[in-house]
Amino acid sequence: ALRERFADAPKSAAEGDPDAAPEAPLAAQPTAQRAELIASPTRAHRKIAWRQVAILTYAAAQRDPGRACPPPTAPGWEVAPLLRQGASATLLKEGAALPTALERFCEYRWTNAPAPATTLPFGPGPLPGGVLRMDPDLDVVEPQAPAPTQLIPSPLPPAPLTPTSLGDRTIFLGEDGDLRAALADAYREHAAAKAGPAPVPEPADAPLVAVVDTASYGDSLADYAATAPRRRHGLAMAGLIRDVRCPHGDAACEARIFFAQAFPYSADDPAPREDGGPLGSLGALARAVGEATLRWRATPAPRGPLIVNLSLGWDTKHGALSIEPQEHLSMLKGDVEAVPATVQAVHAAITWATCNRALVIAAAGNNDAGPCGELGPMAPAAWEQLRAPRPAECDAAFDGDVIVYDDEGGARSDGSLLYAAGGLTHVNAPIPNARVDSLPTRALPAFQAVASSIPGRSDSWTGTSVAAATLSGLAARTWPIKHPNAADLATPQELMAAIDATGATMPDLRQSVRRYDRQPGPVRRIDGFTLVAKRCDALGLLGAACPNPYAPPSVANLHEQLGQRLAVEQRYDSSRERPAAEKSLTCADATVQCGGEGPVSIVRCGDLPPQTSPALDEPWTRPQPDTPICPVCPIKKRTRLYISPNPTNTGAVTLEAPALGFALRDGSFLLAGLEDIRVSPGTTVIVNLDRVLVPYGVGAAATPLSDILEDEDVTQGELGFTVTDAAGRATQELSAVAIYDD
Repeated sequence: ALRERFADAPKSAAEGDPDAAPEAPLAAQPTAQRAELIASPTRAHRKIAWRQVAILTYAAAQRDPGRACPPPTAPGWEVAPLLRQGASATLLKEGAALPTALERFCEYRWTNAPAPATTLPFGPGPLPGGVLRMDPDLDVVEPQAPAPTQLIPSPLPPAPLTPTSLGDRTIFLGEDGDLRAALADAYREHAAAKAGPAPVPEPADAPLVAVVDTASYGDSLADYAATAPRRRHGLAMAGLIRDVRCPHGDAACEARIFFAQAFPYSADDPAPREDGGPLGSLGALARAVGEATLRWRATPAPRGPLIVNLSLGWDTKHGALSIEPQEHLSMLKGDVEAVPATVQAVHAAITWATCNRALVIAAAGNNDAGPCGELGPMAPAAWEQLRAPRPAECDAAFDGDVIVYDDEGGARSDGSLLYAAGGLTHVNAPIPNARVDSLPTRALPAFQAVASSIPGRSDSWTGTSVAAATLSGLAARTWPIKHPNAADLATPQELMAAIDATGATMPDLRQSVRRYDRQPGPVRRIDGFTLVAKRCDALGLLGAACPNPYAPPSVANLHEQLGQRLAVEQRYDSSRERPAAEKSLTCADATVQCGGEGPVSIVRCGDLPPQTSPALDEPWTRPQPDTPICPVCPIKKRTRLYISPNPTNTGAVTLEAPALGFALRDGSFLLAGLEDIRVSPGTTVIVNLDRVLVPYGVGAAATPLSDILEDEDVTQGELGFTVTDAAGRATQELSAVAIYDD
């Protein structure tokens, strides 16, 4: 069922204490088990995490640069500088060290996996002198498009990977070439990033984009379809960045991108895998951001500035920056015990990137817990409220080991440490899986996006990951635009101020993520054509002096046009429809406090768990959505729901307690429970919503769900369900659903 974690729902011990045992037995944990959930012969609960991150006092790190991490005293542990290992160590000159503010982080790794760790690196006693604090490095980071993950294969015979066909048309909608082409075209149209009349070459020193995600540095030329699903999210985000940045497909433009692996772990080994995990931790994220900065610094001239794309995030309950925003820079050289070492490591890595002229862009975060289930932006997007350090502060914090802009006169503008991106549907409403109270100043296309600059195109992705990638691509295209008399490019902060100023104000949306200056402002929709046109105009560059690579938007109603192009009803005969008797659902109405939105009514209809029952608890965020389980599952003519799971992702699967959820005009939510649905590999099941009756309107008459969708003019929703693998582990999934009247 749709997961609902209400504001007053009881919290597990694991939410408040990272060292607490989970309340559910191991068998009930999510499919991709954590390194710290170790299956012993007795099916023991949580043991000591296989990775621990320590932060040293600044004085201790400064005394012996590069060799300050104290060796573990307990057997079975090894230690290495957190940010100076793997590719990062290779990129540094032999014997070189990072700035002290980065060298003070140490990673302790258990060497006897898969056996449980029996003690902490320094035993049960106090930490040694010079160690400020030590925290478990849990797998809490997740890509932000979309929420589902790949299921553990069952021991059943493998499902065929090629979907069955009706004539020459595939039944698995997500792989249909015509549908992918339509969604890819709609994404670029929505971003106003389709090719203009003539190519506009980028300068040789145009920005480099680092995609810190599920792909590794060597994946730049990887074939999407032939790549393991666990690595496709990063490839898709890179494809979307190229699509909006390089509308004419210029090879030099498309080559200005590289990867840094932030998801290197598997569930049975604490050591990073070169080809990716699928699990990610805060320590791995800090290391990947540091690697991206080092790789940019090692790039020979001509070298443009760096954009770091973070289409990922973690819920702040798994690691909060519990310090006053105006004091955040004090962590770099001070000894702050209130913030976990893992969180301080990510903060230090991002701040170092910013001090090296990088523009850091982060996804605002997705909600995978149903209406009002998860509130506020995820980290690091929530850190937009932090002020970026000024050049002098960068020099002081990182021992002068930075590449900053000249700001001797103090004329450069202040700005945020990083910038968040919120997601919109084709009708410019927040995406259905947006978190309440998470919209930043800027919002961009993020609904069922397909990347074209990948052979065969990518899967369809919905989430703020897509919004972040869109913003990164547009920022990369816009950054080189400057007045001929300007000595230098705009700073990242100046660029983002200019980008935000070009957006169209959206009066129906409310900004929740404040900037560094805490000033409220409108939510603005950013698009490529308007961005370039207004940027050129602001600099006094007209006509041929500042050509626009993009064509103006040409579709008045993108949602309606897309519904006509996605003629899925013509791909199936009536035999595909699931026979069902008319079913009347009884409903219960509950009012919950939904963040800044205030009290919200949630109407739950059908056989759904009672609202007082907490959802299946996951003590740590479930990371790594491989291919979306249901990338294209539309409702056509508001009557028929086409359920088409990815056979590569699931094989035969039963969708247990499926529930269709959507918002009504008055701001309330309706959740309609459907019967369990069994889907064979590579097939599509059609659910007739005319047969599902819900009390509605004056007198609460039994009304077909399809009529409610039409009366409320609903264009989007969510399909939530539970799937259980062969080992009995239940996983809750949430897929975005587009609703068309054609």
